Amino acid sequence: MSEGTSFEVSFVVPLHNTGEALYLLLDAFRTLKLEERWELVLVDDGSTDGTFAAARRLLADFPAPVILVELARNFGEHAAVLEAYRRSRGRLVVNLDDDLQNPVAEALKLLAHLRESNAEVVYSYYREKSIIGCAI
Repeated sequence: MSEGTSFEVSFVVPLHNTGEALYLLLDAFRTLKLEERWELVLVDDGSTDGTFAAARRLLADFPAPVILVELARNFGEHAAVLEAYRRSRGRLVVNLDDDLQNPVAEALKLLAHLRESNAEVVYSYYREKSIIGCAI
């Protein structure tokens, strides 16, 4: 995390061959209701399907600051997440996947728990995962 933070929250998302899910991901963030200043940090992990170009195009009128990074090749999710963390400027950082397996609304619950508990790290655990309203 960078010094001199001006954002309360950085949402970091690694991207890899995200395809059509990119539209859903960005729409979820476009409608995000968060009073504090936040940013979105996207790291494309060597996608071969045009994810980076699509992201640049779709982010042209995005309602929040965005950091978009393109890695030279596929280094793996872990490396992409670490790069996103290095680029983040928020006091708090929330890591999400590009397929929205953990919806943005769940991230807001994690943020609330983080603030209430004064913990340094929180994570979610689901006994049963399901995708509602999404055709795969």
